[in-house]
Amino acid sequence: MTNISTLETTRNNDPPRLVLEARDLTKIYPHPSNPKIKIPVLVGLNFVVTSDSMTYLIGPSGSGKTTLLNILLGRLSFDAGEILFNGKSLHLMSMKERKQFFRHVGYLNQHVHYMIDFNLTLEENLLLALTLRSSQRMSRREKKDRINEIMEWLQLTPEFLKKPLKTFSGGELQRAALAKLLIVPPPLLLLDEPTAQLDRKNALLIRDLLWSIHRKHLSSMIIFATHDLSLIQGDSILRLEKGRLLPEKSSNLGMRKEN
Repeated sequence: MTNISTLETTRNNDPPRLVLEARDLTKIYPHPSNPKIKIPVLVGLNFVVTSDSMTYLIGPSGSGKTTLLNILLGRLSFDAGEILFNGKSLHLMSMKERKQFFRHVGYLNQHVHYMIDFNLTLEENLLLALTLRSSQRMSRREKKDRINEIMEWLQLTPEFLKKPLKTFSGGELQRAALAKLLIVPPPLLLLDEPTAQLDRKNALLIRDLLWSIHRKHLSSMIIFATHDLSLIQGDSILRLEKGRLLPEKSSNLGMRKEN
């Protein structure tokens, strides 16, 4: 299994290529009024996500997007199939390896208030994240340099480090939450409708920043779940409908890309 600590390097340092694969992934829920009736929520999903590109997960409400993300977060079990990380099935990993993998999965949705401690400044939030999650011992200077780097990536000026978080706009808070997630890059980053509560300008800014950061700096696998097809930028798309993945050609129909 890939050592999680190696993921803290950047593409300039030639990090490892990461691959997440699902094979015949299936999730079934019992009917709420009759447990003998089984409701398939995800049916035989087969897909591959790599660190080479950002993957978009799309589909209408009830298509199974949230269920799939919760499985990848380790919050839900699945009933059939398997998930492999860099060729190794999660089922074949030791309990320690599985816990390590899921502990390092990053997650962000539109409710950023749960992601940031408003009793701390952004700088204190970032320092805390570095202390708790980094596997490398860092000097005070190295921590400061890392914080400045992540602020530059997300187009946040230094004064935001000391400003009260309650004074941040919605778009600024979303970038602050991303900074806390990316200060120690996770191997897998799951974004669940992260722009749903933002205006158009800020939604596109978050999309563009993520795209740029991933291409230039990150070795993480990113799955960006959205209902807004105009946010899609790239050709790695998973389209769910009634718990099934549509063929790739169907996934690209009718999509409008804004650059």
